[in-house]
Amino acid sequence: MQSQNAKMDVSKIQHAAYWLLFLLVITMLALFFFRLMPELDLFVSRIAFTVQPCPENATISVCGTFPLQFNGVLSTMREISLLVPNIVGVGASIYLIYQILFNPNTSADSIRKISLVIWSVLLATIVLVNVILKELWGRPRPYQVDGLGGENPFVLPGTISNYCESNCSFVSGEASSAAWLFTLLVFLPGRWRIVGAAFLTVYVVFFSGLRIAFGRHFLSDVVVSVLFTFCVIAALNLLFSTRYFTRLFEKTARWSNQVAFNLKVR
Repeated sequence: MQSQNAKMDVSKIQHAAYWLLFLLVITMLALFFFRLMPELDLFVSRIAFTVQPCPENATISVCGTFPLQFNGVLSTMREISLLVPNIVGVGASIYLIYQILFNPNTSADSIRKISLVIWSVLLATIVLVNVILKELWGRPRPYQVDGLGGENPFVLPGTISNYCESNCSFVSGEASSAAWLFTLLVFLPGRWRIVGAAFLTVYVVFFSGLRIAFGRHFLSDVVVSVLFTFCVIAALNLLFSTRYFTRLFEKTARWSNQVAFNLKVR
């Protein structure tokens, strides 16, 4: 039995490693493609851009705006979408507390799943995307770029520049938080995961598309952001599949069950 469990652990780790390698390759290829085809970013953004006459004292060559950003319905939907990750994050934290302190039958797998959800948003969306990339890479947003109503030059995705000081275009924080919701699929039974994945795919595409339509991100920003997020999720999944973390989750489950039992007896 122990040998069989060991084989299952190795198979699980190999499967997780293959997914991580696949996502890393796809991410690098996507970034290379967008750098090789910069006109694609500009072409997609120009679809949502409307040229307007420039005032006499204008210092830019092309004036205009992204009119969909003023659409009340779309703006409201975007504001609602900003609340979704916060609600999910709070819910996940409450669920973790419940599992540890009040559920005497919690399992190591439950703790592993909720840990994947929480650590993914912390490391991918908050640290990698919002703290590191958006603050340090300095890519101007579309509405700040020459030809799209701004005065800054177009900067290739992945290139560090000084044209944007903070909260810049590369990459999209909202696309990352939307992609992070895919971690919730671990709580669904197998036959429902396809339905959940289809719904979340539409969700990610729609709200990431709004960021492009509003002139706040290029196509490459949202695509690479989603892929970066998936890579972090896959890396954590691989890490949490190792023997060390498997034993750690088992010990945590035993400890939490004892704590919950003692609280219940009192």
